[in-house]
Amino acid sequence: MNWSTEVEQRITDCRRTQSDSLDLSDCELFEFPVAVCELQHLRILNLSSNHLSWLPFAFSNLYNLLELDLGGNRFSTIPELVFDLHELQLLNSSGNQLEEVSERISRLRKLKVLDFSFNYLSELPESITQLHNLEELIIDNNQFTTLPDTIIRLSNLYYLSVEDNPLRHPPLEIATKGIDVIRKYYAEFELETDVPEELSSEDLEAGLAEFDEPECVNKSETQKRHKLGKLVKPRHQAVG
Repeated sequence: MNWSTEVEQRITDCRRTQSDSLDLSDCELFEFPVAVCELQHLRILNLSSNHLSWLPFAFSNLYNLLELDLGGNRFSTIPELVFDLHELQLLNSSGNQLEEVSERISRLRKLKVLDFSFNYLSELPESITQLHNLEELIIDNNQFTTLPDTIIRLSNLYYLSVEDNPLRHPPLEIATKGIDVIRKYYAEFELETDVPEELSSEDLEAGLAEFDEPECVNKSETQKRHKLGKLVKPRHQAVG
């Protein structure tokens, strides 16, 4: 098949019919067809399974895009032009060569689905916490050893997939149980580790010893929590 002719035909048909969707997946593309940038009415663009590693400046003309699929290409970073697509709700960058994600991803405030699977990422940018509409985050098959607790700040996130990462914190068996279990893990982790540095080991032992004394047996649970609060001051309440 002459892919050049096929691509031209698909672009022409999209322009003629004013279709809001264009599928250029598996078209053996090494360069992005600049003619696509004239289709400003596009809402869905599929560029997956090609050989793309960059996008032309005119790509930012596609400001009405809601879904962009860049999966299975050769991008070493997400092109900066993508961050100007402020209406974007789905971004698939799986199966590329990403080693880092720009802090500018926070500009995509309407994102609901984000797929970074099958890359070489070991961390996520702090700014990802500003994606308040994010519902699904997929980071399977990367190099994460630690899952940042900032993820639990994504209040609308209900699906998180972290399969096949060398995770140590939280342990993979915890992380693969879903976002609710991860939130609970971090909340409990905070309770266990949030001990003020100024307390000496003697202070800690003395404080805990109060619960071993007979007079503590009859104290209410509220009183016990109040006394323990002098030693451990959790910053967050457990979620779920």
